[in-house]
Amino acid sequence: MNVRQRAIAALVAVFLIGCAAGGGAAYLFLGKTRASENSRASRLAKLAEVLHLSQQQEAQLREIMAESRRRFDAARAETAPKFQAIRMETDKKIFAILNEEQKKKFEAFLKEMESRKKEHDHPR
Repeated sequence: MNVRQRAIAALVAVFLIGCAAGGGAAYLFLGKTRASENSRASRLAKLAEVLHLSQQQEAQLREIMAESRRRFDAARAETAPKFQAIRMETDKKIFAILNEEQKKKFEAFLKEMESRKKEHDHPR
């Protein structure tokens, strides 16, 4: 491999590692947003127990958490198009540096990543 090919390979590797790290960090940072209602209810019940909350305080805690969840969901919906635009721009730049064979492989990679995302978002 010549220097240019190594540089391109390194750029693609860094991009892919960045995508994986960013996705993992977002998953952790957002508190595993796909948690079930039962899991949320269980955590709230445990917190209420640990804090020895009255029934009134527990009801207030549930409302506080529900409002927070609504605000997080709204923020995610607001920023999603910005992230999508960045991903599309990045993919376009990567395509510009690839040869035809690499473009086909990259397209296949992107389709696989999209398939995995759909599986993760909508488990069977």
